Amino acid sequence: MKLFRKSHRHNKALVTFMGALIICAGLVPALAQTVSARSYRIAYFEPGDYAFYRTLQGEYRKMLLEKAPKGVKIIFPPDGYKTAEWDRQKSRQMAKELARNRNVDLIVTMGPWAVEDLLDAGCKKPIVAMGRFDPILEGLAESDGRPLYKNLTVRIRPGKIQSDLAALTSLYPSKRIGLLYFPAGKESAVVENYVSRIAEKHGSRIITAPLKPGEDKYHFFKKLAEITNKVDALYLTPLYGMPLDQINGFFQQLKISRIPAFSSEGLAQVERGAFGSNTAYNVYGLARYHAEKTFKILQGASPQSLPTVFRDGRRLIINLAVCKELGIDPPSALVAEARLLDAPSNPSARLFTVKDAINEASLVNPAYLGDDEALGVAKAQIGEKRAGIFPKLFASAYARGYSDDPPANAFPRDALGKNGYEITLQQTLFDLGTFKSITLAQKDYQTSEALREIQKADFEYSVAMAYLSLARAYDVREVFEEFRERTHHALQIALTHFELKTAERPELVRWEGRKESATVELLKKRSDIEIASSSFLARLGRPTREKFTIDRGEFSELEFNYIRRSDSSMNSEGLRNSAEDYWVLEAIKRSPLLKAAHAALDHSAAELSVNTGRALPRVSASVGYFQDNYFDINPPLGVDDNGLIVQTRITAPLFDGGKRLKKRSRIKARISELGYRLDDATLQVAESVRRDFAKMVGALDRARFAMRSRKFASEALEANFTDYENDVNSSDELFRGLEGELRSNADAIYARYDFFAAQLKLWRDVGYLYGDRSGSDYQATLERLRRYQASQR
Repeated sequence: MKLFRKSHRHNKALVTFMGALIICAGLVPALAQTVSARSYRIAYFEPGDYAFYRTLQGEYRKMLLEKAPKGVKIIFPPDGYKTAEWDRQKSRQMAKELARNRNVDLIVTMGPWAVEDLLDAGCKKPIVAMGRFDPILEGLAESDGRPLYKNLTVRIRPGKIQSDLAALTSLYPSKRIGLLYFPAGKESAVVENYVSRIAEKHGSRIITAPLKPGEDKYHFFKKLAEITNKVDALYLTPLYGMPLDQINGFFQQLKISRIPAFSSEGLAQVERGAFGSNTAYNVYGLARYHAEKTFKILQGASPQSLPTVFRDGRRLIINLAVCKELGIDPPSALVAEARLLDAPSNPSARLFTVKDAINEASLVNPAYLGDDEALGVAKAQIGEKRAGIFPKLFASAYARGYSDDPPANAFPRDALGKNGYEITLQQTLFDLGTFKSITLAQKDYQTSEALREIQKADFEYSVAMAYLSLARAYDVREVFEEFRERTHHALQIALTHFELKTAERPELVRWEGRKESATVELLKKRSDIEIASSSFLARLGRPTREKFTIDRGEFSELEFNYIRRSDSSMNSEGLRNSAEDYWVLEAIKRSPLLKAAHAALDHSAAELSVNTGRALPRVSASVGYFQDNYFDINPPLGVDDNGLIVQTRITAPLFDGGKRLKKRSRIKARISELGYRLDDATLQVAESVRRDFAKMVGALDRARFAMRSRKFASEALEANFTDYENDVNSSDELFRGLEGELRSNADAIYARYDFFAAQLKLWRDVGYLYGDRSGSDYQATLERLRRYQASQR
């Protein structure tokens, strides 16, 4: 019985143990899940708002939320966000609050003061310091980049100041460089001495006005006033404590003082008025760099042991507008590699539309002016020929005297003198040759007019094509500018991977090489603009260096889509066929080439008619009045005689040795030759019109598909970049994506401009001048086309 009871108690204990074991087994996954889903509370601390850091702050926060490792939850507690509004006392107080806050696992800082104040407050929490000018000079890290504090990680930019001053003095050689440095602690003298040593190597010296931030919100402006007349240029470190409106005002003051400013911060300051910068780091890569380090700290890594080097990806940015305004002429070798912020259009620079360009060029084009003069000669010739049948009025007066010396006057005479006058009106009654000559002169004029129309059409076409080539060169240049920017973005991602030890050196080298290739391709496109610009100005008779702008809207994608929608001839195969036939018929009626061919044929026919007229008699009539006075002085005697003379004359050519007949045979042969040439010209014009129309339709179809391809390529590339940033895809895939987007962008532009080029050629062959392309004439032409298409159905 005891045995039974003992056994029973043992079994009961066993059952209890097994039940507990089962319960524990059920709880373990839940407990494991609870542990693995740990939340981390991250605080953000800044001395005050600084506009240029907002993007970095936002991207860093986005990276933490979107790329957190599985099982890690990021929380930003409301009481963990601190901004001291650039009040040092408030900054120290907030640092103490964060140091005591037990609900914070990690503190992210931005800008000066924050790290120093946290360390002074005895903060032991991990600190991720972002937005520092130079942690080594500021006393936060050793010369090798290792932080001086175990709970701190920073970002080091090796050689930053050296490269900045080298770029500054290369762009704008300066003997006196101003420096306004916002201190984080007591390191101002250290920074100024270090910058001075670097400047001396470039033949410059540093002039400073020590800042004491926190005393006056206008301290930057006051210190600038102290050195304005002492410096040639200014090296700008971060403008801490200045809101955006003050930053804009600061650059405006620099502009008034004509002090070139070189920024250490990059694009944001260059856009507002600095003439250059040597910093072009990618904010997304930098945000990811800090986010990855944050995740490692949260997972147990020591902040002090993490990598600290993240280079800027040095690259010049040049503001051409500021350079132009301050008279800075950057070396071409530096401009070739730089990212350029184009100067805005000069208000005094001439803005050309296509019509403006044509009108301007027509005033100086020698061939165009020569054709105008030839037309004037032909017109004057018509008047000259017509004068042959107009009435002619002749008047004459005379006086004669005789000597009384008989030997000298050995002939009979009845008076010693005679004087008088005669007026005669002559009119040609019939002269077929003269009438035909007038017709021939008219044909000469028509021929000159046709030749002038050909010259005008060719001239306007050449100017419009030069304009179009320049517009295309600008558009293509922008595509390659964007391609190089994207390549630089990819290089920065690769640099981030390399610094985070997730990529090897060859991958970084590959992107560096691709960026150099992109620069070479971009330089070719910039050169194309120079060539197209020179060609355009030459047609206008203007100096090749004259500043001007063109209105690219006439060949823009918007204009292209408008034409595509308004021109129904492009909508179907049947409509296209009928449109092609319509344009051929229009060309046969209007083509300047065919008009000239017809004029040449009519001119030869008129010559034949003149030849016939020369074989017919010429009839003319004249009427005149005369008065003669005969007189003798010894004895005095005077006799008057007057009267009316009327006569008719008939002149008939009898034989000129066969010259007229031989010329007649030559003219007939010429007429036959011109008839064949007219037929051949008609075939050539029709062929040219059909070819131009086919090019226009083909370009339209290519443009439509290229635009769609461009859209898909752009969307795919964005995803490609995201995957590459997250190490999901390889650099090969991103490389192909970049090449694909470049190709689709370029294809869309080339197809659109091929359409406009074919359209200009079609209008030229048909006989429409560029001025007929817009307004009522253009719309009326399309309406006639629609009616023609309707009649063919």
